[in-house]
Amino acid sequence: MERIDPNFTSPGETRNYWPILRLVLLAAALVLGVRWLTRTYPIPFLDQTAYIETRQRANDATLSFYLASLAEHRAETGAYPLTLIDLLRPTRVPGGIARGIPPRDAWDHPLRFFSDGEMFLLVSVGRDGEPETRDYRVLREANRRESVCDDPDADLVASDRGWHARCRRAGD
Repeated sequence: MERIDPNFTSPGETRNYWPILRLVLLAAALVLGVRWLTRTYPIPFLDQTAYIETRQRANDATLSFYLASLAEHRAETGAYPLTLIDLLRPTRVPGGIARGIPPRDAWDHPLRFFSDGEMFLLVSVGRDGEPETRDYRVLREANRRESVCDDPDADLVASDRGWHARCRRAGD
């Protein structure tokens, strides 16, 4: 006597494709989700260019915040503060009080700030954390403007006279 295979289906019997379709849809959703995440939040070791550009923009935004606060402080008191900590209330520090004291740039290096009340220099030492010069006053005195878009290790420098070293891309 011939045995009947229990997994055999007859031509008139319909198959249930829902479990397979569910797996395909789940895989597609995961692929699209990971793709969106990597485009929105670049992963440093996968896409260095996007990661560096994102950090440079964040660093520029951080320094711009401090410059606006310095201008506001000057307008209110008539002088620049001697330290950045004197400038900011804890609720206004980017990233909160724990990250803000001492104030840090987007590369997580302490910001360098020099002031005598009448003038100031604000410096982010860039990705490498190493200063490019020992005297930033030379940039301020010469009132030079440099674009440092091609070098994430370059220092960003601003003073009471404006930006001296900054990445200025077309459309910014």
